[in-house]
Amino acid sequence: MSEHKSLMISLDQRLTGNKNYDTATAPQLREEDLYKILSNLALADEAPLLLATENRNTNWREYIIFRCEETRSSIEKIISLTLFLQSEYAHIILKLESCSLLKTSDNLKSPAFVQMVNNSGMNFLLNDFYKYHVICLELEDYKNKHMTVFG
Repeated sequence: MSEHKSLMISLDQRLTGNKNYDTATAPQLREEDLYKILSNLALADEAPLLLATENRNTNWREYIIFRCEETRSSIEKIISLTLFLQSEYAHIILKLESCSLLKTSDNLKSPAFVQMVNNSGMNFLLNDFYKYHVICLELEDYKNKHMTVFG
C-alpha cells in the first residue's frame, strides 16, 4: 500500500537523513529503528506533508491520522471486492483493517489524549507502528508472489 511506503520513507528519513529512495519498495525498518525514530519525534513536530490550503506542513499527529485514513479508504475499496479475492489476500487485508495503529489514530483526534501523551515523544506508538509495518510487508510479499501489475 502506498500509504505504508510513504509513512515508512518519512520515518526512515528521520533516522538516516537519506532523501533519495527507490519508491518501488518501502524501507525495511526493524523494531529497533522504529524505536530510535519515535524516541526522537514529538506529535507536534513538523511532518513531510504539506497542507497547501494553510501553506504549512502537517505535524506528526495530523500526518499519522491522514495516512491511516488513506489506508482505511484503500481497505474499504478492497473489501468491497471480497467475493473475488483469494482467501490469503483477504486474510491479510482483514488483519490490516484491525491493526492497532488505525485504532490509535482515532485517539490522536482527541485533544485530551494528545495532551496526555504530547510530551512523551512517540514511543507509545512503537508496537502499533511495528505491527502495521509487519502486516504491510506481508501484503507486499503477497503482491510480489501472486499479483501481476500491468502497466
